[in-house]
Amino acid sequence: MTTVASLARRRTLVIELVAIPVSLLAAEAIGSNNRMALLPVLAVCGVGLLLLVFNVPPERTFLLWFLAAPFLQASSRASSVGHGLSQLLYEFPPLLFVLWAATTRSRPIRATFVDVLPAAFLVLALVSLLDTRVGGTPTVRGVLTTVGFAAVGYYFCAFGPVSPRFREAICGLLLGTALILAVMALVEAAVGWNLWHNTDWQQVATPRVVATLDNPAVLGTYLAIAVAVALIVVFWGGPARLRKPALAVILVSPPALFFTYTRGPIVGLLAAAFPILLLRRSIRAKSAITLSIAGLVLAFAWGSFANSQVYQKRVSNSATVQTRVIIQNWSFKLAREKPVLGWGYGSFDRIKNSATNLGGTADQTKLGQGSTSHDTFLTILVELGGVGLALFLLPWLIIGRRLLVFVRSPGPERWFGLVCLATCAVFFISAATFDMRFFSFVSVLPWIALGCGRRLTAHPR
Repeated sequence: MTTVASLARRRTLVIELVAIPVSLLAAEAIGSNNRMALLPVLAVCGVGLLLLVFNVPPERTFLLWFLAAPFLQASSRASSVGHGLSQLLYEFPPLLFVLWAATTRSRPIRATFVDVLPAAFLVLALVSLLDTRVGGTPTVRGVLTTVGFAAVGYYFCAFGPVSPRFREAICGLLLGTALILAVMALVEAAVGWNLWHNTDWQQVATPRVVATLDNPAVLGTYLAIAVAVALIVVFWGGPARLRKPALAVILVSPPALFFTYTRGPIVGLLAAAFPILLLRRSIRAKSAITLSIAGLVLAFAWGSFANSQVYQKRVSNSATVQTRVIIQNWSFKLAREKPVLGWGYGSFDRIKNSATNLGGTADQTKLGQGSTSHDTFLTILVELGGVGLALFLLPWLIIGRRLLVFVRSPGPERWFGLVCLATCAVFFISAATFDMRFFSFVSVLPWIALGCGRRLTAHPR
């Protein structure tokens, strides 16, 4: 015992000593965008990642990946530091997750038809891309980091070597990272700063916050999911250890969500929050009173809000609504022409802008061609046809139905079943208002929830 304790102390001392110069180099690299200073940092991170592979349980590696993921999305690649960290800590680990999920010897559940569908959707997307792609875009890498990572998240959470405490840990990380992103968003709203200096959304008529998630709607979706999960933790008997971070998320995230000025995530959050609050018998009366008061406050404040610049430019912007309607109509027309396998993965904008039989006035054509899809599911229908949309949605329907049956009965894990349902519901509503195909990690979240739900509702062998 003494020898083991001594070795542990020495290992800890080595890690602490190495962390000091590496932290200084990382600070220098980030501050000056110095690639030479970045090389030893990446080397140490690479060695550390290999040590994780051989010494850290797969579950912990997945959780570390989940912790880093929200901060290493596309905007991080504009920085040489962020690009290296994104490749090392976000894009490489899913290869390990595939290996662990495939080689786990003791599987608690048996694979069935529904488990084939995520892989089938990925194969269809890849084959469609390679068969129909014009030029070099979109890339195979783009498919793998969105559709591929989603499938990996599903299979690892459904079949990977995880313990029962994985559920609590992943919810804790979701709440913790959302709290950090919310604080970042509030700082960005106040002073215009964000971690990767992404100023694209600050140049528009109504500046909107993105934190590290590239797009206001993506940040809004992440925060909305986190608030829904926090409500479940607080009001549906979630783990006591998660209560404080959940309360913090409930307090801090809504103001940050407001500064994204996105309608879809807010509607998604409201759609999830109402049943969460009203279906719990012990709090139904208090929830009804609270919601009524909130409604009255909103009604009184609506007059001044309706005259505000934000409302005029975002909520009541008829041009935005008209553009969405035009693209929606065009999408159905294009889908009717190739209803089975669609026009090809990543072809939506190219086909939409080159088609000559979509109809409409010159102004409508200009609006439609000047914007991309605002509905993830219509994009899938156009690009991959009815087959692709069915492969994508069937796991949601099958596992969602099982989860609904599961949460009807009281039990210690009912709260987590509700978390899986709420995550998918908020994402679904948000994804119906903008196109998720360009964004990696947030697109993975519902598939992690579906994988966890698959395991939660499975019958052991």
